[in-house]
Amino acid sequence: MGTKWQQRQRAGLFAFIFLTLLPVGAQQKKEQPKPPEGSTDKELKIGLDAAKEIEANYKLINDPPMLQKLNEMARVLGALSERPKINYVVKIIGASHQAKDPRAEEHEVNAFTLPGGFIYVTKGLLNFVQSDHELAAVLAHEIAHNAQAHALRQMAKERKLQWLQIAAIIGLIAGGNQGADIAQYSQLVLVAIMNGFSIDLEQEADKYALSYLHRSPYNPVGLLTFMERLNREEERRPQVPLGIFQTHPTTAERVNAVLFWLRKMNIPINRAEVTRVARATPELLTGTPMPAAQVKMGGLVICKLAGATQQEALQRAQFVSQQLDKLLYGESPTFLLTIRHEGDKRLILSHGQLLMTVTEADAKLNNETVDRLVQQWIANLRQLRWRNILNGSA
Repeated sequence: MGTKWQQRQRAGLFAFIFLTLLPVGAQQKKEQPKPPEGSTDKELKIGLDAAKEIEANYKLINDPPMLQKLNEMARVLGALSERPKINYVVKIIGASHQAKDPRAEEHEVNAFTLPGGFIYVTKGLLNFVQSDHELAAVLAHEIAHNAQAHALRQMAKERKLQWLQIAAIIGLIAGGNQGADIAQYSQLVLVAIMNGFSIDLEQEADKYALSYLHRSPYNPVGLLTFMERLNREEERRPQVPLGIFQTHPTTAERVNAVLFWLRKMNIPINRAEVTRVARATPELLTGTPMPAAQVKMGGLVICKLAGATQQEALQRAQFVSQQLDKLLYGESPTFLLTIRHEGDKRLILSHGQLLMTVTEADAKLNNETVDRLVQQWIANLRQLRWRNILNGSA
């Protein structure tokens, strides 16, 4: 007796006993076994059985325009993977049927894939991404899990199986051992996915995902910005549970690995291209006692700059805007502000790079001393930095 879930657990235990009886051999294979290019009937059976379990416990969300976008993205990215013949099917899930707070589905950020090409994304994830580039990065990551047979490899880690045993399973999926009951593997695979992939498999999926994205219409930097923002969210809310789909242990180590691969692939890192961020804007000012321009970002005035002519003032504002965009959304979006004295001028630098120059004319325009104006502009820069962090855009 027992619930259907308990019965499946017992079936999983039987499958594990069956697996341990497979011949192990004295040595592990040096190369990992490779699955076939397309989904086989047996692999689809594993995925369908697991999908039935998921869809019996979680609400499916019908959003035709979004589903069309997701499935088209998966088609493009899947064709660039190591298993280009898999027909990926993406679905959106909401809260668990047992969830006490139905609004939880708005905040749970996750995605996962099942054998056979079944990908699920949560409604919370769709709310969380800031561009199609970030959304494509998530799908590319899940496709990489599938293409690299990570569900089976995770099962191997948890059950301490040898690669020859996993090779036997993959051989069965590819069409061998016709007499075996492939449904016995569904529970083991689902439990492995539910428990979450190890950090090395997550990092491997990130690396392959970057390769797919680099050859696609989508910017690979979307994977970096998505993970950075998710990491900040986890740090701010460490006690928020993600349920059984906590499959992405985002860490600083993982973010740093993506940065390393992006640099190695010579991919320019410009976060502003893949996130919803305010850009620095230079504007001419009127009604001032001298030619002047200002730099604004997201409604915040960073500085007001004087010039001998309007063109000079605007050029100064354009330079500051360009430097701010590089600083906030470039490769290392951190502030390390220093001040350098040059005669009656003050130079504000970040990591040794000039951000802005404060002159006597600027002080007169702003009705301040040069030194007090320097501190005001530095305070504005720090306010801008913290606001971007809180908004999840830097």
